[in-house]
Amino acid sequence: MSKTKGYLGVDIGSISTKAVVIDKDNKLLAKTYLWTEGNPIKAVKNVLEEMPN
Repeated sequence: MSKTKGYLGVDIGSISTKAVVIDKDNKLLAKTYLWTEGNPIKAVKNVLEEMPN
């Protein structure tokens, strides 16, 4: 199994929290989108747990 280096970006807003992983060529490797629900710390934890492996 080969490994690809990825770069994580997280956007935490008052309504939603989004995360993406891209490679060095800006190719999208993974993404997720969840409601922040007034708890940004929990939202970040949840969005990271929801990211595909």
